[in-house]
Amino acid sequence: MNKLIQIIGCVMILIAPLMAEPMITISGSALSGLSNYNQAKNDVFYSQFETAANLVFDVELNQAVQASLDVGIGGDQNQTGYSQGVSLSSTALIFKPSLDAGVFGGNITEFKLGNQTIPYGQFAEMQTSNSYVPSPFLINDLGYALLSAGADVTDFSGTGVQTTFEGKQDTQIDAMVFNGTNGTDNNVDQGFGWALRAKVKPFGSHTILGVSWLSVNDRTEASSEGINADLRGIIVDIKTNINDLTFGGYISFLNANDFDTNTKDDANVLMVYVSRTIENLTLSGRYSIYKPGHYKGLGNGSDGLRPINVGFGDVTGDVEVVRIQAAARVEFMENITLNNELVFDSYGKNREDFNTTALISYASISF
Repeated sequence: MNKLIQIIGCVMILIAPLMAEPMITISGSALSGLSNYNQAKNDVFYSQFETAANLVFDVELNQAVQASLDVGIGGDQNQTGYSQGVSLSSTALIFKPSLDAGVFGGNITEFKLGNQTIPYGQFAEMQTSNSYVPSPFLINDLGYALLSAGADVTDFSGTGVQTTFEGKQDTQIDAMVFNGTNGTDNNVDQGFGWALRAKVKPFGSHTILGVSWLSVNDRTEASSEGINADLRGIIVDIKTNINDLTFGGYISFLNANDFDTNTKDDANVLMVYVSRTIENLTLSGRYSIYKPGHYKGLGNGSDGLRPINVGFGDVTGDVEVVRIQAAARVEFMENITLNNELVFDSYGKNREDFNTTALISYASISF
């Protein structure tokens, strides 16, 4: 993977001088700080300094054609789940044709090819991806952590093609076909995934309502990553601003078919959050809960989902998980912030020993 990144980087640097004028830009983000994790049943208290970074190379050939390369960097050993060494976070070739959609009364504004965020829910692009933190929270909620095979600082991504349609009255529709639920999946099972998302602003620009549909058959013995199931999902979400407060949330209905009639393969995820900014201080709270349909609290129920460690506790299976987050972000100057977050994960009535508390404090910069 390192050789691939080097080759792509060299190609982008070499083609820049061939253009009529320089069109290559470099941006990114970095964070570093202290993380603390304490699981109830363990005597070991994990406390360590961690660091991660993203380097983004953008090439603009013209107003209609762009390319982007995102390289993730992290320590080889870290508790939070940042990139292990150097990895390719995402690649994209972007076409912006602004095609008239005719009878639909809008325009097809973008085609995007490559490894990218899957448009399942309006909060999909608000998930932390290595050091890139586009929301007030460092750690992702349980719904997107589940879809990312248990990863807490990785967005839900796949390799495929996405198109965006922008219609009248602030309507946007995104559609994507992709390989599978792992961002680097090579589609060994020959079953493509599909995602469709619609967003509207029925009450003005301050409120966004969304609904999304997801379908991907990712059940295969040959794949060791991603969700090992024939997955279907529907998510309904809302985000609104009232004065200085931002509210939002979603409910996601998932079915992970394992082709076994003796198991219940449904799972529901609920998330709600609130955030307020006071001058250079942003205070936020979030609650998310994951509950599988075959819930017994024993950790050995449905096989619909490949055993995934959801949350920071060292437990897998059909266990109900609750995540509570409290975050305080201080902006010292433009693009430089101090992020503090308290995360509490609890595991069903019979799994108290796995309850985990995390306290994280990072300085971060974007450029």
